[in-house]
Amino acid sequence: MFKLNNLSKNFKGFCLKDISLEIDSNKIAGILGKNGAGKTTLLRIVAGLYYQETKNIEIDDTPYHNYDIEYRKRVFFLPEANIIPDHFNSKTFASLFRTFYPLWQDDVFHAVLSRLNVPDRKNIKSLSQGNKRKLHLSAAFAANTDIILLDEPTANIDPIDREIIQELIINYAYNKNKIVLYSSHTISEVLEAADYIMIINNGAKALYKENDGFIDNKFLLEMMK
Repeated sequence: MFKLNNLSKNFKGFCLKDISLEIDSNKIAGILGKNGAGKTTLLRIVAGLYYQETKNIEIDDTPYHNYDIEYRKRVFFLPEANIIPDHFNSKTFASLFRTFYPLWQDDVFHAVLSRLNVPDRKNIKSLSQGNKRKLHLSAAFAANTDIILLDEPTANIDPIDREIIQELIINYAYNKNKIVLYSSHTISEVLEAADYIMIINNGAKALYKENDGFIDNKFLLEMMK
């Protein structure tokens, strides 16, 4: 179980206000909202990239009031922007993440790279934006953390590989008893994969409910206005 309890953060000109949610293990929550609504801000706070005086975060009934080593071992964050140094290759990239995540699985990393047809290049600089994205996604699954936070995981990905990534996300949550929290601009992806749907408008939670099969695109678009 993963919980956020009235999580807030003030910035100059923007405020994330009282975000609460609960996600059971082997479940997926999708976050929708317009550009600038607060989706990425929420994920960055949970990942520990923004300082937050009161964390209000629980994992399996254990409260975390700071982003200590034990917390970071349990959470993996995939940002929307590529952060991989250009001189790295897949081997050095895996070596870096293996240092931070004690349950890292090399076999999963290479299996996902193969499934997504990521070429083995001398350095990452020579990869396309889509392949850089797939490389980082491979690390997200290989880190084997309790929670993965995915910010626009299928950005710059072609339609065929998007379907594979959706399958990988679903299998990670359901087959490994994990929790996935991800943002997307694609409503259909969220409806297909997510067990819970959150909409954020202007930093506030406009909706958080179970995806019961009766939610449609039109309803979600109205909620996002």
